[in-house]
Amino acid sequence: MRAVLVVEDEPSLRRVVARVLMRPGLEVVTAACGAEALELPRSLLGRVVLLIADMAMPGGVGGRELDLQLGKRSPQLNPTAYPRLGVGRRRPVLGPVLAKPYDTVALSDVARKALAG
Repeated sequence: MRAVLVVEDEPSLRRVVARVLMRPGLEVVTAACGAEALELPRSLLGRVVLLIADMAMPGGVGGRELDLQLGKRSPQLNPTAYPRLGVGRRRPVLGPVLAKPYDTVALSDVARKALAG
């Protein structure tokens, strides 16, 4: 079964995102920070087809760093309250940036497109 990994330090937002993404044939796995996500079993991480990770999280492992440490090149969405973090050559963004606050329709639409293609 394919999996989506949602890494968000805000618990209520993490629950909402997971609920929005739930659909048949897709497991939604959540973590509160990048370090917690890296502790998930490799068998689970190998099934991740979409990473939705906050660009800036406590503990120093944000979305970009998490993707690099996982060694994945799966589609990635980058929710952030600071959309300008993805601008510049030193820290290129690996996927679309969703500026917080975003609505569930926008999240669902961007996720659907990333999973399709």
